[in-house]
Amino acid sequence: MFFLYGYEGDIILTVASRGIVSLLLPNGRTTRSKFAILVPTLENSTCSIHQALDKTLNDIMCMSNSDSVPFGGKVVVFRGDFRKILPIIPRGSRFDIVHVTINTSYLWDYYIVLKLTKSMHLQSNLTIINAQEIKRFSQWLIDVGDGKIGIDIQHNYKDEEFLKSKAILASTNEVVDQINDYILNIIPGEEKEYFSYDSIDMIDAGSRESYEVVTPKFLHSLKTSGMPNHKIRQKTGTPIMLIQNLDQMIRRQFSFIVSYAMTINKSQGQSLQNVGLYLPKPVFIHGQLYVAFSRVQSKSGLKILIHDKEGKPLNIMTNVVFKEVL
Repeated sequence: MFFLYGYEGDIILTVASRGIVSLLLPNGRTTRSKFAILVPTLENSTCSIHQALDKTLNDIMCMSNSDSVPFGGKVVVFRGDFRKILPIIPRGSRFDIVHVTINTSYLWDYYIVLKLTKSMHLQSNLTIINAQEIKRFSQWLIDVGDGKIGIDIQHNYKDEEFLKSKAILASTNEVVDQINDYILNIIPGEEKEYFSYDSIDMIDAGSRESYEVVTPKFLHSLKTSGMPNHKIRQKTGTPIMLIQNLDQMIRRQFSFIVSYAMTINKSQGQSLQNVGLYLPKPVFIHGQLYVAFSRVQSKSGLKILIHDKEGKPLNIMTNVVFKEVL
């Protein structure tokens, strides 16, 4: 087995752990889809993909427990970067998060780790900046990952090329909603509002009586990752991001969110010319700062705004790094 550590052979099956990453692959599919791994898509459902694949291939190759070998003897190549955001464990501690990473698996001792050192993400920008700047920016990103260290939207809000090359990133959904609302307020055009119809999914409910006190007003107030808000505001040309409702609450609403701004987590896989990083609240999980900085193709395309609760500008920020996984 091989684990490619770093930035980006004949591989028979190419799959990704996340849907947004699979879009970057030719005919890309997620691991769960390609190998038909039967995991219910609930908020708290988890599956160790590489361990599930190991057991599946051993079954296919008819390996018994006594003579089994990793992945049924097939050559498997994994690729990843431990500086990026680690698996999400709802309300999990640092210990919980670290111990679901791939390098804590029983399979890790069988891996041969290869490190790729050239960033193809930055190499695509050679016509704009020189090789020395790329080298310095690459090292700067690595230092961030290791824990060592304004858009004229009103005149370009309908310009697709302008919008595709830029994004505003923030650490929480709450801040993202504030940014999107602010931009919708300042751009011209007729606005439409779409409201959801909310109800409780009673299939797995233990007691119907316990849910009768939950009012529609309360359901409308709920905001959570993976579910559109009760009220969606739209203007012609507003960029959107499709999402999937994985919650136990049934919300009949258009499955998208406004995406002038997005969370750092959702930006993974993006390659942009300009990124504005807005941090009224600090990053709070491993790799967030590294992921945010590495979305942009050059250091000159990165702008950062940090301030405290009173709105006073700051020139320092928190960088969360779990060095035990590096």
